[in-house]
Amino acid sequence: MDERGPDSARGRYPVFLDANFILACVFPDEVHHDAAWRLLGEFSEAVRNGAAPPVVSTRVLEEVVWTSCRLLYDREHEPGAFAQLPPTGQFRLLSRQSRPLRQLATRLLSDDAPYRVLPLTADDCSAAFTLATARGIPLPDAMHVAMARRLCGGFIVTNDRHMRALPDVTCITYGLPAE
Repeated sequence: MDERGPDSARGRYPVFLDANFILACVFPDEVHHDAAWRLLGEFSEAVRNGAAPPVVSTRVLEEVVWTSCRLLYDREHEPGAFAQLPPTGQFRLLSRQSRPLRQLATRLLSDDAPYRVLPLTADDCSAAFTLATARGIPLPDAMHVAMARRLCGGFIVTNDRHMRALPDVTCITYGLPAE
């Protein structure tokens, strides 16, 4: 197997999973949870039948863990409360919530996960910087797009509307009305 992944119809992984998709799967009360969970089930079934698995980056998983910490704190207090904490308070909070976050990370990195976790490359970071500066999209999203382009022919599962206008990107959405 080369760096691009196992053989598939495009010679790459079928799709890249954005952090918002993983978060929708993880949090049952998220508005698009059911649709995301159904789509994840379809990916899992395809993998069981021999298809190449979807791919996520280590950056996506970092975003999921950090966002989960913020969401859990805001639910205990009020929306936006986490952002009001100084950075030292945010890190103390991470240490207090380390058990549930460790359990989440263990699930995300499990061998049973229906996707493959791959690291960003230097080329991905360079392409992301170029995309972020040229298109004005957030650097984390540009990193996801760069990796999706390299590994998945630009196919990405996301509900981020601003990604739909990017060249060489095909967004697969879940739970959104057709436009």
